[in-house]
Amino acid sequence: MRCYNQTMKRRYLFTLEVAPVEVGKTYDELPSHLTLMSRFWSELSPNELTKIVRPLFEKTAPIELAFGETVELGPKKLTVHLVEHSSELKQLHGELRALLDAANVDYEYPEFIGEGHKPHVTKRNDESFKAGDKHMAHAAYLIEVVGGQRAIRSKFELSGARASNRPSHNKRMLIFISGSINSGKTTTSKLLAENLGAAFINVDDLNDTIPNFNLATDLDKSKDLAIATINTQLAEGKNVVANYVVREKDWQRLQKEVKTKDIHLITLAPRLEVAQSKRGNRVLTDWEVARVKHHYDTGIATPAFGHIIDNSDISPEETAECILKVIGR
Repeated sequence: MRCYNQTMKRRYLFTLEVAPVEVGKTYDELPSHLTLMSRFWSELSPNELTKIVRPLFEKTAPIELAFGETVELGPKKLTVHLVEHSSELKQLHGELRALLDAANVDYEYPEFIGEGHKPHVTKRNDESFKAGDKHMAHAAYLIEVVGGQRAIRSKFELSGARASNRPSHNKRMLIFISGSINSGKTTTSKLLAENLGAAFINVDDLNDTIPNFNLATDLDKSKDLAIATINTQLAEGKNVVANYVVREKDWQRLQKEVKTKDIHLITLAPRLEVAQSKRGNRVLTDWEVARVKHHYDTGIATPAFGHIIDNSDISPEETAECILKVIGR
């Protein structure tokens, strides 16, 4: 387990909405809610955490909470309404955990994470539920615990069509790994392709087949060839893992032109000093070191789309495992 100084970190949790709360407001006691992820410590700011998790919540449809019996739970013997641990709730909790694991958070109560997650709503005097009641959660919240108060930092509307986006072992899937030079794209992609029995496409290798390829002028040709190659593999019934730097306009093209709707974009974003250092057997040239800096300065490591994984301190195998969790495999 990593050692850390809690005084250098901030304390958070995620909840699903039962009774609405107001972003920017601070509560001594939260109104009725379901704890989606119990308290954890992180060096990240609320804005940084929000950016990491927003794509997950954007693709998530409202979740139906089905209430069960009322029991006393935990060392404080709180009276709570148990909530059915549905597949939708399990998947959302699991994918959120994968994102937080990749962000190197420290869970205050790890026994309540993963299989130990016990969905419930604490009984309040002003609101009560009974077994058989149902409630549709339309929003999630990022909450920071400051002293004894709860500050609402971000609200996420659950408005996606998650059911139609779930990965299926019978449906062709594309996982595209983006990131700067030396972020671990190729090694991780190969591991994923091997794990999934998928076709592996390294776009850098495709670029070598373009006569007199020039990075400054031939990027459109590169993307044309990559999309055509991906679609050929998909047409043969194969899942595909591909890797290259993906900008927003590239992501828009992939979504429009790739012949499957089951697309996952993962950006590997180790810290800049890690990406510019020797990793494994690779020693960067001066041009590559400068190119990494350019990628980070232009936002390649912090896109506003897909999922971002900080793999500074985890192995390629652990990175691949995080990605599998993110996509629900």
